[in-house]
Amino acid sequence: MFHVARSPLKFLQNPGQILGRLLVFLILAGILFRGYGLGDRVYWVDEVATSVRISGYTRAEVTTQLSDGVPRTPADLQQFLHPAPDLPLTQVLRALAQSPEHAPLYFLLAHGWTKLWGSSIVAVRSLSVLFSLISLALIGRLASQLFNSATAGAIATMLLALSPFFVSYAQEARPYSLWSVTLLWSSLALWNAMGYAKESMKQDMKQNVKQNTVGNEMPHSLRRWLTYGFSMAVGLYTSLLTALVFLGHGLYVLGVGSSRCDPSRTRAQRCGFLQAAMLAVGLFLPWVFVVLGRWDTLQANTEWMRQPMGVLPLLAIWLYNTSILLFDVPATLSPDLPTVAKLLTSMLLVLLLAIALRHLVRRRPRPVWGCVVLFALTIPALLLGLDVVRNSQLSTAARYLLPFHLGMILVLSSYLTDSLCAKSPSRRRFGRGLMLCLVALCFLSYGFQLQQPPKYQKSRNLHNRAIAVLINQTTGQTLPPRLIAEPAQAMDLVSLSLDLQPQTQIQVIASIGENWRGDRLLLEPCQPVFFLNPSAALITRIQTETNQPVQETYRPQKLVPNELALSLWKVNQPCSPP
Repeated sequence: MFHVARSPLKFLQNPGQILGRLLVFLILAGILFRGYGLGDRVYWVDEVATSVRISGYTRAEVTTQLSDGVPRTPADLQQFLHPAPDLPLTQVLRALAQSPEHAPLYFLLAHGWTKLWGSSIVAVRSLSVLFSLISLALIGRLASQLFNSATAGAIATMLLALSPFFVSYAQEARPYSLWSVTLLWSSLALWNAMGYAKESMKQDMKQNVKQNTVGNEMPHSLRRWLTYGFSMAVGLYTSLLTALVFLGHGLYVLGVGSSRCDPSRTRAQRCGFLQAAMLAVGLFLPWVFVVLGRWDTLQANTEWMRQPMGVLPLLAIWLYNTSILLFDVPATLSPDLPTVAKLLTSMLLVLLLAIALRHLVRRRPRPVWGCVVLFALTIPALLLGLDVVRNSQLSTAARYLLPFHLGMILVLSSYLTDSLCAKSPSRRRFGRGLMLCLVALCFLSYGFQLQQPPKYQKSRNLHNRAIAVLINQTTGQTLPPRLIAEPAQAMDLVSLSLDLQPQTQIQVIASIGENWRGDRLLLEPCQPVFFLNPSAALITRIQTETNQPVQETYRPQKLVPNELALSLWKVNQPCSPP
């Protein structure tokens, strides 16, 4: 029966249940994981872009201002990360409109957040922590209503709290924690609007049209549908990919989730969804005009998505992106025992998710599994299909698969709940053992994340600390080190500047034209000179015009050939004695 289940909080507050106490401890541990070391991780280039936008700048403006060849200190670069106290909101909106691929809601909220709590790394990231805590409450409520079980709600909350994937993004100054909130909110609003949170599915299937009336509470009332429409508009203003989730919801209402035994109720559900869609689209139209007006900018900013990638690397990344929900350890290429163990564990997790998904479809009513499946699989199915057809890499970005990971948490919570509450003692023991194994994998993953953030999150800035160490080692010499880069690395320099010594000189050269001379950069013979990710043309030009070798001092190992990574080069110039 689809009545409102007990709240997960009531289940967790029951001191007589050992399982409840264990889940309380694990949820609290997940909350602590989100707050620990909040300012210690690399503030990578995408987070830098967040601070730049909420400070009223665009990426192009930062690059232009820095690319004048003037040596600067790290503090000079970091001024772009802190909004001016009198910064008008219109300037922030102007900067956001220059990156139409990023919906503006999170950045506007982050701008207001910095007005209250400052613009330090910890302050900016703490907003994502707050959103991640809200998502814990929402997924517990959603699971308890979908599966009519407070136990399922508590288990879903625990899995989301401990998931290394969601812990990582809870500590990042990006919109993904807010997107999780909007995804769960809209799914919960849709479930309530469909009427299944208040009525029995058994009655819906057996009663005739006259008996199955709407009732006093009007489960598919206009108010609930408008709430759903507003939640979808908020989701669209958080991420443009919400449109694909909206498509999945539409398929659910039109097909899988509709009441097959009650035509009048089906018509009411579809009419309500149409009204909600009109509201969501109407509220989102202003940003649609921004996107259409700057379509060329959007295409240029997302060029990396259309870069070709082979089928085998695509499948390997998909295996990794699926398993990181609960098992996130550094990926390696060496054919040794730890690598084989990681691969087998990832494959077993994918197999477990497939078994749990099959169990959901077989054991749960059609409206329940339809809601979860279409929520989880619409985005990955479409992105993967586009990648196969266009030979692109849309589906390789783990952050775009948030709906899939949230859906898999719901799938696992259903599977674990049925196992833990089964009549068979052996099935209950299996459920307890499985849950403890999954928890152990989460704790193991968090232990690795304390040593190094995941590659899918920090991308090419993952090795900033290693590069900074090599540069900082030379600060004890007579002259401070100089770090030189081309305009393409301007934002990377802002990120790297947070780990450099204050006296380091940072220089962005304007361009390598015909009249450019490399020896203009090497003014001091005894000064350590480094180049960040120089192009082949720059290296050749310096070596030709200065007769000084440029040697690579650091390059991280790549997992795939076209992976983005920063390298460090050094000029071995002689130091003449005084």
